Amino acid sequence: MIGKVMVIGGTGLVGNALLRTWTAWGTPVTAATYHCHASGGFLQLDMQDAAKVKALLETHRPQVVAVPAANPFVDYCELHPAETRRVNVDGTLNVARACRDIGARMIFYS
Repeated sequence: MIGKVMVIGGTGLVGNALLRTWTAWGTPVTAATYHCHASGGFLQLDMQDAAKVKALLETHRPQVVAVPAANPFVDYCELHPAETRRVNVDGTLNVARACRDIGARMIFYS
């Protein structure tokens, strides 16, 4: 049994597949997030905001945090490297640090 799970980026293709699978297995999903496009039951989160990431993880105390969230559009990323770094690198580091602080395991998708 995995324990309590949080999916950061739950409205994306991979994140939504994880949610459906874990729910079917009976794994308790404590929270799932979206960034820009609101979806019922999902919590808004900008991974670039370290304080909000930390607060969310401290509130929900998941044992596992899956992070399929990122900007996956290669052409856009190549044209906007600084923005891409803030989301894909710095945002992911914010989640990793918050996971470390609460003792959660992190699953990162690249």
